[in-house]
Amino acid sequence: MKQKIFISLSAIASIGLGLSAIACSGANQSGNPGSNNPVNGQGELQERRANSLLGANPEGRNNAFQQDKKEKIVLAANFLGSTAQANALVELANAYNSDPDVKTKYAGFFKPVEVEQIGSTYSDGAKKVAQYLKAKNKSAFYNLVLNHPSVAAELAKSNMLLSFNDSLGRENLDTDVSLFSSLFTDANTNTENIKNPSTYILPAMKSTMVSSVNGPVLYYILKTMVDNGATLSQDKDTQDFYNALMKTSSSDLEFIKQKW
Repeated sequence: MKQKIFISLSAIASIGLGLSAIACSGANQSGNPGSNNPVNGQGELQERRANSLLGANPEGRNNAFQQDKKEKIVLAANFLGSTAQANALVELANAYNSDPDVKTKYAGFFKPVEVEQIGSTYSDGAKKVAQYLKAKNKSAFYNLVLNHPSVAAELAKSNMLLSFNDSLGRENLDTDVSLFSSLFTDANTNTENIKNPSTYILPAMKSTMVSSVNGPVLYYILKTMVDNGATLSQDKDTQDFYNALMKTSSSDLEFIKQKW
């Protein structure tokens, strides 16, 4: 396996989706004080907060750009509109937007969240982010993206990956990696192009089509076995299951190949 594929909120055989924040502008400093920091300890916490000002990858600052100011937070996801994941995400955003306690807690900072679909597969979403980065799209770019850590790596390449830490450590604005189990946070230090460790990728949900295994990954494994001479049972249940996997997972096959 080329890269450890992690999961979020569940540790059973599934690709994990991380929530990454996109900078409104590139960091204007060029330091690089961090290097593979552990997540425990007050000293490391202060460094993660300091790195939130420097950016994930100051070497890429020449590719960074200033986004147009928005009065909302655009959360980019690639779930289909009628799926359970899509409905849950929209309901979560609606609950956040209408919660008076949230508005009070974040008075002066609150902005409503709008979920925007950017494709029907993870690779669609990754391509869209890369396209907007390359074009330096100031008006239509996103603020948050729900996808795999490879998208965070693409953002970090241009120093456009925003830390969830707050440089001043303000309680309501500082979300630190130490709040989560270390089982789900390795991507914050192991993702390509992240030079200054901080809290860039929050574990969000598991990407799965069935309750125990990830559909696209299972299809990739089975297809690889078949391509190398294995024979599937010809009974109807097995054939129907495999054909259903093929129908729903083929579009993600190239993305899975890159990670395995």
